Amino acid sequence: MKGQNRTGRKPKLTDAQIATLYVLSYVISSPVFKVARLLGEIIKHLSKRTNTKRTQVTAAVAEV
Repeated sequence: MKGQNRTGRKPKLTDAQIATLYVLSYVISSPVFKVARLLGEIIKHLSKRTNTKRTQVTAAVAEV
């Protein structure tokens, strides 16, 4: 792969992340896409909580 020019956008997942997904799906005996969807939902939920807390802190600081 070295020395080749890549065009287009970067992939959303790295090779290491994809490999981890396959190993995790093997360990828990579940389809890869099901595990990926579940992890995606968990990450979305956690990022939503984090953004909400940031907004609350920003609003509290703005009031002071």
